[in-house]
This record gives sequence, C-alpha cells and structure tokens, in this order.
Amino acid sequence: MHLERRQWRKDLRRREALEADGWRVIVVIAADLHDVPALNRRVAEALLARGMRWPAVSAG
Repeated sequence: MHLERRQWRKDLRRREALEADGWRVIVVIAADLHDVPALNRRVAEALLARGMRWPAVSAG
C-alpha cells in the first residue's frame, strides 16, 4: 500500500473520530483560498448552524 493511501485512510479515520465527538470538520483546499469571502461564508454558516452568535460590527 502506498504511503499516501495509508495517510489518507489515517486522516479519514481521524476525521470520523472528530465528527463522532461532535466536531464539525470543514475541509479547505488550495482553490478555496482564491475566494476567501466564500470560504468565510462557509465557516460562518457552520458556526451559525452550531448556535454561535456574535455582535454586529458597526461601520463607524
């Protein structure tokens, strides 16, 4: 078995364990960094879905 495949399986098991413990895992790949506002929205939506609230930021 190739090292990459072994590592991929290990990472998958780790992710499954985190999710079983109630964590939400957000996978970010290099392409996501080309649209940071969209990535920020994904993270914010995940936090909101888990009940996080934060105060509004005033413009001035």
